[in-house]
Amino acid sequence: MPVHTVTGPIAAEQLGSCLMHVHLLGGPDEAPGEPDLHLPDADAAARELTELAGAGGGGVLEMSCWDFARSLDGLAAVSRRSGVAIVAVAGFRSGATAAPQIADQSIDAIVERICDDLEPAGEGTPASGAIKGGSGRGALSEQDEKVLRAAARAQVRSGAPLLTHTEHGELALDQLRVFDREGVDPARIAIGHLDRAGVERQLEVLATGANIVLDQIGKLKYLSVEDYHRILERLLDEGHEDRVMLSSDFGRRSYLHAYGGEPGLDHLLRSWMPALIARGIPATAMQRMLVDNPARFLSYDRDSQGRGADVRGDVDVHA
Repeated sequence: MPVHTVTGPIAAEQLGSCLMHVHLLGGPDEAPGEPDLHLPDADAAARELTELAGAGGGGVLEMSCWDFARSLDGLAAVSRRSGVAIVAVAGFRSGATAAPQIADQSIDAIVERICDDLEPAGEGTPASGAIKGGSGRGALSEQDEKVLRAAARAQVRSGAPLLTHTEHGELALDQLRVFDREGVDPARIAIGHLDRAGVERQLEVLATGANIVLDQIGKLKYLSVEDYHRILERLLDEGHEDRVMLSSDFGRRSYLHAYGGEPGLDHLLRSWMPALIARGIPATAMQRMLVDNPARFLSYDRDSQGRGADVRGDVDVHA
């Protein structure tokens, strides 16, 4: 089954090392006056990905969605210039950020919009290849429920992979309960931002059959290399190397080389991964988390009539 990038479908094995949560173009609708949070420059995005390619990166999942000034045409141009495959997402970060767009929309209307976004509008036009949903803090709001239920129903209909935004891992299990009620196969779900939630919460999520994305790599104010070594040791000891994926959620100019920031998207492959391997994390496990798991998770047969709903998460991408 192919991975659906903004420049068209590619064979899963072509993806290579893939960062599963990045930002290249766009910025949060709710914070227009904070320049560091907005990435407007396609030239800068292409330079950043070119550096990632030089470190061995083959693909990225670009998580800027409808409430983050996403540009499919811009991402397609960046992918062609850099040679790095980009998968885009359809959906919203949370009920709060989506509210201006969905206040008067039904869940079914949002499902239609997501499914339309997953289908190219014409020959050679870019489309999304994954679905995004999310929630805020404290408890699921009515708008959070709407965003999550729409994402879930679109997943069941399309078969596309579903990834989520959490606030530092809060409400991850609540999200999964919503998805379960809507009939989503947990193997087609990846919960994001769980790095700081603690290993016990990560294991709770993994026990449901869902995937997790550790996506705060390189933000040393949160977690060090040693912290990640302890986390990965435990997750691997518990047998979860097939359900963990990795990334650097650098949504600020100050994190990206192309805007004069550090440590850049290439940090994970150039520095962080060798440091973890030197501390005893097997290179084969890194291969699984960076190459095999993203290829399997992002692969599906695109079919707007719902055949993709039969796609399961245990498909061998090399079959």
